[in-house]
Amino acid sequence: MHVVIATGRSLATAIRFVEQVGTTFPVVCYNGSCIYDPATKKDLWHISLDHEICAEIVRIGKGSPAHLHAFMDHELYFTNCGREADYLEPLSSVVGKSVDFESFDNLHFTKAMFIGEIGETERIRRHMHQRFGNQLHMVY
Repeated sequence: MHVVIATGRSLATAIRFVEQVGTTFPVVCYNGSCIYDPATKKDLWHISLDHEICAEIVRIGKGSPAHLHAFMDHELYFTNCGREADYLEPLSSVVGKSVDFESFDNLHFTKAMFIGEIGETERIRRHMHQRFGNQLHMVY
């Protein structure tokens, strides 16, 4: 039997399922933004958001009560520690790092998400859609 794992979750979470199932077939993670080969332990394909889009995500996050979490190079980063980070880490099976996103020279998120109240996350979604349209795939 051949099994391919496909998920919106991070590589670290997907690998847990790969190990449970015992498949050696490529894994699709981050909602299709990465295809990873568990046999070679290398990305076969990986697409990230452009720096301009990432910088806008960071800018919006600075002015919002919602908490920004983002994956770059299979690492989880967030704006501040607390309940939101504590909530996400067990689900993603990744220990994240609290950072100042503006300190990065080259932002290239594979996946970014805001954790917050529905009204605020909807406001962010509308803004990003108006600003970037179909350049982004947003899951809500």
